Amino acid sequence: MSILMIAGLPFGGGERLASGLAKELGWNLLTREDAISRLAEEDIHLGELEVAASKGRISGNRFDYQRRRYLAGMTALLCEMWSKGPLVYYGRAGHRLLPGVRHVARVGVFSPRNLRVERVQERLRLPSAKAVEFLSSVDRDIESWVRYVHGATLQEADGFDLVLWTGRLSFRTAVPVLGALAVGMEFQPTEESRSRMRDLALESRVHLELTCEPGGLGIPLEVIARGGRIHVTLGKAGDPLAQKVRGFLRDRYPGNPADVTFGRLKMPVAPMGGRLLRMPRGT
Repeated sequence: MSILMIAGLPFGGGERLASGLAKELGWNLLTREDAISRLAEEDIHLGELEVAASKGRISGNRFDYQRRRYLAGMTALLCEMWSKGPLVYYGRAGHRLLPGVRHVARVGVFSPRNLRVERVQERLRLPSAKAVEFLSSVDRDIESWVRYVHGATLQEADGFDLVLWTGRLSFRTAVPVLGALAVGMEFQPTEESRSRMRDLALESRVHLELTCEPGGLGIPLEVIARGGRIHVTLGKAGDPLAQKVRGFLRDRYPGNPADVTFGRLKMPVAPMGGRLLRMPRGT
């Protein structure tokens, strides 16, 4: 069972392609909007984080804690959905999720800017100038979000296996192209990729349980699982804290060896001067 991750900007046609492809293949579909609703049920809310990211006022442990919890929630949800069958996911930067999994095909879908403006005018009933202003604001907010949450820019070419430019490419033509990619041998699960998914599911579940409210640790932490072994790095030192985590892991995951240490947590930094997609003029 494969996973097809489709990333793109609003009003760019990516969501329609994702929906059409899922229907064509008979695969499960998850959109970012659906995922956010599911995460809210687990007490993972993005309002404060998204506003702070859009204003560039995002630093400190509180936002790092929220960011890590969001990524853990998304990872856990994607792993759960995949366990039920092959999956199509559409989101802003879904191609950055589930890193290191071979059976994930990562696709970027982009449209000419003038076409996106026309769609905004039609759907939101805005005049041209207002539509341009609206779209520019949305794109800036998304770029800020992707930089902070994923430590990357949306249009970095190295993040994709395939990029579709829908200026001339029709929906009818694009769906079979993506369908062929999704079932290609390069993106079929292997024992190694299944093991990676099990580790991702484990580490995201541990992260969410350690940070759930009430009673969670309330500090940024990093959980890494390799071959079923759990390693937790705490961003704040303290023997009582470490003992609490060790006791939790021993009781909740008795079959998984575990280590707990203190240290500086990895924080993604958006690379500068990376290889970006070249968009045609007028975008």
